[in-house]
Amino acid sequence: MASPKGLAERSAPLLPPGSQVRQSFVCQTAPNFTFFLINWATGLTMPWVKYRCVAVTPDAIYVFWTATSCRGAPGPRRS
Repeated sequence: MASPKGLAERSAPLLPPGSQVRQSFVCQTAPNFTFFLINWATGLTMPWVKYRCVAVTPDAIYVFWTATSCRGAPGPRRS
């Protein structure tokens, strides 16, 4: 799993010039909480669970789409 510093470095090229990342982390979304439980226990709901990279700057909060696999920390990409 990547460190917050690594996520900040990987998301920096996608931010406006001069932006300073104060915090970065990976989050996940799913249609409802049951998907999290099933995914945690079996991994069967992977296609429906989406991962995001969040970068917080003094001016804004940026949410990037990421790869759908949970290998390490997914890298941010433009949508």
